[in-house]
Amino acid sequence: LGCHSTRHKRPFPHWQLRDFLHVDSSVLERIEAELISYPSWNRKENDLYSLFQTPDLQTIDKAEQPAIVDFRNFLCDKVRTWLENVSGVKLLSQVDATGSCYASTDHLLPHSDERFAFVYYITQEPWEESFGGQTNIYNKDCEPTTIFTSLLPYRNSLLLFEVSDRSWHSVAEVLGEDNDPRLSINGWFHSSQRIKPRVQSALILPRISPKHEKFNAQMIEELDSADWVEKGPVNKRFVLQQVLKLSCKTLYLTNKFMWCSSAC
Repeated sequence: LGCHSTRHKRPFPHWQLRDFLHVDSSVLERIEAELISYPSWNRKENDLYSLFQTPDLQTIDKAEQPAIVDFRNFLCDKVRTWLENVSGVKLLSQVDATGSCYASTDHLLPHSDERFAFVYYITQEPWEESFGGQTNIYNKDCEPTTIFTSLLPYRNSLLLFEVSDRSWHSVAEVLGEDNDPRLSINGWFHSSQRIKPRVQSALILPRISPKHEKFNAQMIEELDSADWVEKGPVNKRFVLQQVLKLSCKTLYLTNKFMWCSSAC
């Protein structure tokens, strides 16, 4: 596995592994060539994303794309075993993997994904910030609006992160029609062990209390007077007698005050 690996705990657990495949560069070039020539790329576009994507790579023919099949087997075997050991999470044999291609103006808006998500980048080298296509990691809130960090899609690097209700991420718009597209193989590792959702504490709303003592004293004085209904905010001419009687009865039962009979 990658010799330059960095594990980040914030804002949610994720790893960035540079030089992921310790193989001859020709191996990566074969994976890239087979992925580019794959016959079943589909255009996907809606309000959340725009990109080209392949079907799940488990459906491909080993005779036609042997390098991709070998890479997927590597993910399902060695990478899955390694991930189980470092995470302590028992993973299922199921591994989803598809090819994704972001051309100029393509993007993926903030979203949260199965148990562990991965992206293996097969981009041009070097990939510069001006090309766009960064994976943006968002601060852990219910509405992802603040970017915590942006990760460039370095060639032969693997981005891996634990999926939870706070693992919000996006793909920045790819810029420059003259640049190569942002090519990757991405997917998910599955587990029967689900992460328990966070229980958010109840929102405490501030209470407003009157601060004007003069106003309070005036209100108390009017309530104590015999004609408070006539002078106060409630006028019996605009209130049905049945409603007014019920209100007075409720006030008496609640506060044990004897309200003026002339108002009732």
